[in-house]
Amino acid sequence: MARISCPLRRGEQGAPAQFKNNEAYRQAAKTALRTLFHLLANLLPAEAQLVPRVDPEAIRRRIDPMVKGLVHGVWQEVALRELLPRTFVLNFQGAKAAMDAELSTCFMGSAWRILWALFGDYGLKPEEIEMACDGIAGDFAHVRWSAYETKDPYSDVVVHEAAHLLHYLKPRPSALGKNDPFLLT
Repeated sequence: MARISCPLRRGEQGAPAQFKNNEAYRQAAKTALRTLFHLLANLLPAEAQLVPRVDPEAIRRRIDPMVKGLVHGVWQEVALRELLPRTFVLNFQGAKAAMDAELSTCFMGSAWRILWALFGDYGLKPEEIEMACDGIAGDFAHVRWSAYETKDPYSDVVVHEAAHLLHYLKPRPSALGKNDPFLLT
């Protein structure tokens, strides 16, 4: 059985050495995830790889009515300015951009969900991995390509995921205990 080496036993400076190791492992995991993404991309139909990323203006047309209905007038452009660059439709190009955005943070869970949302639409997701819904929201909003292409006028996953993101982005109480009147009440 291999012995695990402790930084303190090796004479390193405790926590800083551990943080350095953790960062090295995190970077290796991110590199491995990007490599897996590109290897699986080779299994996609060529035309799927060539579909351009969904234009932010197309996303804006979908979420603008929601923002106008929920956000006070002076804050509407601020809300759109924050929502649009954080909303990704997960075709190949969109998923690549979304993974880069998620991997710029320290949390890798969403990046894995993006990977399986994209490749699941093409039958390339292992069966044991469950995808509960058509979108993912956190610091970013992600919408599966198959859900985006659905033409149901009563179910727009882009609006749904952007609404989650809007909720997460709303201003928090200030030091005076007041909120700016961001959302309509």
